[in-house]
Amino acid sequence: MQILITFTPMEKLNSSSVKLINDSTFLKAKNQIISKLSKELYQLAEQTKVLLGNPLGKEPKVSRGENLKGLPYLVLDYPRNFKQKHVFAFRTLFWWGNFVSFTLHLKGKYLDSESIQQLLLNQETNTCFLSFEGDEWNHDLRSKDHINLSDMDLKSLDWTVIPFIKICFLMELNEINDLKQNYTKYSELLLAPFYGNKF
Repeated sequence: MQILITFTPMEKLNSSSVKLINDSTFLKAKNQIISKLSKELYQLAEQTKVLLGNPLGKEPKVSRGENLKGLPYLVLDYPRNFKQKHVFAFRTLFWWGNFVSFTLHLKGKYLDSESIQQLLLNQETNTCFLSFEGDEWNHDLRSKDHINLSDMDLKSLDWTVIPFIKICFLMELNEINDLKQNYTKYSELLLAPFYGNKF
C-alpha cells in the first residue's frame, strides 16, 4: 500500500519580512535591553529585601518570556508566596510594546478587606486598576478582567465572596527611565499596609 504525503508550500515572505530576517540589529538591541532591565529588576528587589528582611522566606525571582500575547516580557515577584488557596505577591511586569505594571496580588488568608479598602481610598484613580474576578492570571490591565478604580464603587463590593484581588498601577513605557522611582513609589504604597513600619 502506497502512502502519499502532501505538503502545503510555505507562504512566501514579503519584502519587509525578508529585510527583517537579514537584519540582526533589532534582536541584538532587544536582548541588550532585556538584559539591562532584568538586572535592574533584581537590584530593585534587593532594595526591597533590605527594607523588609525577606518576610515570606522566598528569594526574589525574575522570570523572562517571549510570548505574552506574542511579545517579550519580564516579571519580578517579590515579596512572593504562591499557594493554591493563598497568594501574597508584589509583581512588577515589563511587557514589551505595552507597559510596566506594579501589582499587589492577594488571595485567601491574605485578603484583609480593611487594609485593602484603606489603601484604595487615597489612590490616583486614573492609573489604578482592580481585578477581583475572571482570569486571576491575566496581566493585561486593559482587558475586561481589570477595572479602572475611577469606575468602581468600593462600597458595592462584597468582600466575603471575592476570591482574590489585584491592585495594579500602570506605567507607560516612555517612562522606562523612571522605573526605579516608580517601583519605589508603588512598592512602598502597596506594601505599607502590611509592612508599614519597615518603610
